[in-house]
Amino acid sequence: EDNKNFEKSFFYSHLSRSIKQQIKLSNQKNYDFRSELNLDIAKDMIEKTFKRQKKNIDWNINKTFKNYKNLYEKKLLKMFICSKDKKDLSFTIFGLVNNKAIYLNGARSEDSNQDYSLTHNMINSLFSLKKMDVETIDLEGVNSPKRGFWKLGFGGSLSPYYNISFNQ
Repeated sequence: EDNKNFEKSFFYSHLSRSIKQQIKLSNQKNYDFRSELNLDIAKDMIEKTFKRQKKNIDWNINKTFKNYKNLYEKKLLKMFICSKDKKDLSFTIFGLVNNKAIYLNGARSEDSNQDYSLTHNMINSLFSLKKMDVETIDLEGVNSPKRGFWKLGFGGSLSPYYNISFNQ
């Protein structure tokens, strides 16, 4: 809320230089930010993102979004949308478990180096979740070369996940 205090915060000091620059530029864009469940917006942006990247969606998006709706009804899911001039530009979706949030999905409608809406959305999502008494946010993996670098820019710690396999 207060940029001068934010820039002096522990959290800000751990952001990458790139994310700090994107935040600064996003603040100049006068984006609007809101909490709203609108899975049609999310589905459309995800489908456009995969199409831009010339990739097929390799998971059942309809089943996933049905699960999201059920989680939302149980108050276990939050969705945030960033827009400008009444045009929706990006979204983030987080699952909620006690005082922890898990980043589930996010996308932006544009593929432009001048679009900082997803960074604006993410930083405002983090602060909104903090106001809801969320203490830990899991950005859920950084194994994607196109997405991992961006997530790492928000600081925090990188922890390996361990898997149990019943087959060798």
